[in-house]
Amino acid sequence: MLDLDALTNALTQAGWSHVSMGVYISGRNLVSYDTALALYTRQTDAPAVSIGDYDSLKAIRSQTQTTVISLSAIWTGDPRQMLSWHAAAVQDDRLIEFAFLPIGGRELSLELLLGVVCDYLGISAVDGRKLSDETPYSRVTLLTHAGKGTLSSLDQSGKNQYDLLGACREVQGGVVTVSQPIRLRIKSTAAEHGRNTWHHCISLDMRDTMTHTPDDMDDLNSMAGAVNWPAVQRPSDDILQENPVALCQYGAWAATVPLLYAGALYKYNHKIPVTITSATAHVMRACMAAELGTETAEDFDYRYRGLVRSGQGLAVRQDGGYSKASALFPASDTIRTIHAMAAQAYHGGYNNCSDLGFFPGMTYDMDL
Repeated sequence: MLDLDALTNALTQAGWSHVSMGVYISGRNLVSYDTALALYTRQTDAPAVSIGDYDSLKAIRSQTQTTVISLSAIWTGDPRQMLSWHAAAVQDDRLIEFAFLPIGGRELSLELLLGVVCDYLGISAVDGRKLSDETPYSRVTLLTHAGKGTLSSLDQSGKNQYDLLGACREVQGGVVTVSQPIRLRIKSTAAEHGRNTWHHCISLDMRDTMTHTPDDMDDLNSMAGAVNWPAVQRPSDDILQENPVALCQYGAWAATVPLLYAGALYKYNHKIPVTITSATAHVMRACMAAELGTETAEDFDYRYRGLVRSGQGLAVRQDGGYSKASALFPASDTIRTIHAMAAQAYHGGYNNCSDLGFFPGMTYDMDL
């Protein structure tokens, strides 16, 4: 890899801009991250992406907005040598790409990556002295493609660093969070705050485009083709190690393709479901609830499933405290018998749909 001046000169000629990583507090001093990691950004017009104007897609799209940040990491060898980390986001119709290059031996942590990107995107930060239980949290979604390698490349050696990979589940070749969003307080790296620590309070979801692609089209080039984005072949390890422009071009492409693909499916900066199946199930349940005339989850469980919620005493939380526990039970002995008979009668088989698509009227699913 070139020295910093030569590196910056080469990337500047390719359209990248060198940006300060910010600072951290060490004792009573402010120390710059720039001696260990170099940050470069590039902005272009965000492309208008679409996979098609299908009613089925419109039905599963969420109206909830979130800042989607797509990640990729490039490495060589085994054990791996990290060459770069990349992020991409869309803001105000601009595609913003980030390239983090290790120039001083420092690895990139999740907290540092999020702090730098949140600062750059202008996500609100709060003075640490004013944090409270009422502090609002900003929605952020991290997006990867087959992201186990990317997440495991982030430094977790610090005692206060969050183990994001440990909070994820592997689903269909990707890594995702499936429960409630993770609430994190990420330190801002902006030098303007001086020695006062400011935090980005974010509510974080982890999503992976592997859970949104057909089995025979789950590679980046197939996804790029679906949104009319150029296909790119990974350069050789020698080129990636010696040519910073090629490294950043490929790493940026690998982070941008999942962002464009998710944007085509669900619109830019809108909530991404865990899987396409979970999104369609959510729509189905809403339609069924409307037909049954139920307005709450409790009403739906009773009318459709014959279940009622009952208290089960106290449960121990991870923080050592207690919360009320509850579970769903059949509402009557008759319903309990019906559930048991249904379970005993169940037999696996083919489930085929003869006519695919979205149908606005009443439909019937016959299991013959």
